[in-house]
Amino acid sequence: MTTPPAHSADARRGFWTAAVIAVLYLLTCYGNPLVGLVYAAVFAAAAWSIRRGEAWAAIAAAAILLTPVAGALFRATYSREFNKEVFAANAIGFGLVLIAAALFLRAARTLWKGPVFSVWIVFLVLSTAAFYGYRPLVNPTGSMEDTILAGDQMLVNTMARSAQRGDLVVFEYPIDRKNIFVKRVVAVGGDRVHLDNKKLFVNGAAVDEPWARNKTTIIDYFRDNFPKSPNVRIFAPAEAMLHDNFREGDILVPVGKFFVLGDNRDSSLDSRYWGFITQSDIIGKPALIYASFDTEGGRPANIFTTRWDRLLKRL
Repeated sequence: MTTPPAHSADARRGFWTAAVIAVLYLLTCYGNPLVGLVYAAVFAAAAWSIRRGEAWAAIAAAAILLTPVAGALFRATYSREFNKEVFAANAIGFGLVLIAAALFLRAARTLWKGPVFSVWIVFLVLSTAAFYGYRPLVNPTGSMEDTILAGDQMLVNTMARSAQRGDLVVFEYPIDRKNIFVKRVVAVGGDRVHLDNKKLFVNGAAVDEPWARNKTTIIDYFRDNFPKSPNVRIFAPAEAMLHDNFREGDILVPVGKFFVLGDNRDSSLDSRYWGFITQSDIIGKPALIYASFDTEGGRPANIFTTRWDRLLKRL
């Protein structure tokens, strides 16, 4: 008697690979409950579908594993942010991913019965597109409170790279491009900007900023009355900005550049201290908080420090 494809050795290996991965993701729920549960459910569904003989389930599982590796290789080739040390440290993990993907593809070859529409085709397309269109980012500081909190984990839409006044943007920190910052654009090329006793003015008019927060009533000479003479150390690009772009009490933003501030105006390292950003600095815009942990005081990020009310919050 011929062995049914769903019970062949390759199919069994694909099933057990998906089942093991589902369990591993389930174990990660302690540190990141939302992501752990989602991926555990996806690979559990893949195991069930492979057991039923669906080739597309195995193909989708392989693609879900391979897209992060492909993304890392893409950044290694084209991006300034690529970190060789991090990539090398993940090399063993990448190797295991390739082995698992190969097992899935062998299972798919065994199960393939010809063109069949499956929900896995849709899932494969969406998950692959989502990976290349979005990237995760963890916010480590309180400079964007209360819009974005320290410990918020976000998805950044890397396809949205244009910016207007009021937009949140994620960008390479001009002083050290290994660091990624998130701030709010308050002025664009051609605008004149200043602060007066913590109040933002653009082109001579006070700006209504419901998102801005001042955590102290103390008025700082430079920070809150920008652009006065600095009373703290600022970086060379900010010194050049104060020298070259000062116009009658305002800073004139050059065409093609942006002036950004943190929503937590009293505690934010932003354009006041290091100058403008350019279009090429922008990586994308934060779109969604997919997880959030209250790690104040050095507490670990886990299920007990999860801010449940911030899960899936749109930005």
